[in-house]
Amino acid sequence: MTITNKVSLKSVNGGNTPIADVVDAPTIGSATAGIELATVTFTAATTGGAATSYGAISTPGSITGTSATSPISVTGLTGGTAYTFKTYGINTGGTWSNVLSAASNSVTPTVATAFESIASASPAGTTTTTFSSIVGTYSSLQLRINGIIPTGLYNSILIQFNGDTASNYSFHQLTGNNETVSGSGTASATYMVATGYPYGSAVDSYPTGAIVDIHDYASTTKFKTIRSFAGWDHNVTASSEVCLHSGNWRNTAAVTSIRVWSSVNFGTGTSIALYGIK
Repeated sequence: MTITNKVSLKSVNGGNTPIADVVDAPTIGSATAGIELATVTFTAATTGGAATSYGAISTPGSITGTSATSPISVTGLTGGTAYTFKTYGINTGGTWSNVLSAASNSVTPTVATAFESIASASPAGTTTTTFSSIVGTYSSLQLRINGIIPTGLYNSILIQFNGDTASNYSFHQLTGNNETVSGSGTASATYMVATGYPYGSAVDSYPTGAIVDIHDYASTTKFKTIRSFAGWDHNVTASSEVCLHSGNWRNTAAVTSIRVWSSVNFGTGTSIALYGIK
């Protein structure tokens, strides 16, 4: 939009009568990128007409945002695209200033993602980490586990919900260990398996990873479905394993805490992160 007049006019008795002086342009501050948005700061002009609000307009796209005070949030931007912004004043008649500010610095908003980080932990030297006070605002949850198991003897990584240690978990698992494929499961367990079963001597170290999806976690009418894709590698014998797990927590309570644990201490380099899926 281009405005060339310094004064906004209206027709009164066939003539043109001033409504209000158009506001001089603010002084641009800085722009900060967010997720498909940017925040633009400014300093209001001390000359010209009185402003009721201020606006910012993007280049490219001419996408605008308004605010009564600094800063201005401009939403609806494209993630990965670089933008600059100019600010302007708006008078009592809702008219733009005829002069825009100088351009801001260039910023590039990030692309929106369906995954939102909730919490993370590095539990080296301990057997357990617990994520608590989980809000029920997501469609599902995802655990991302990068673990180091410093000793063998079938030390898998397990999970429990809401402190439930009773036999309310059921799961099946399909395991590929080198050229051998096997299946197993249980109808009544005190935990859900997140990873496979690294095995070996006490001097070995086993990198293991898992992606664990927890569906309908916020429901109060359904059992909770858990699916895991996991694997581990034996650094000494060069054996490895890939596992698929599926099961449920037979409880209709909403999941508000998740305990991730092993029977031995996690090794240095272990990281466990919890994400909400929108």
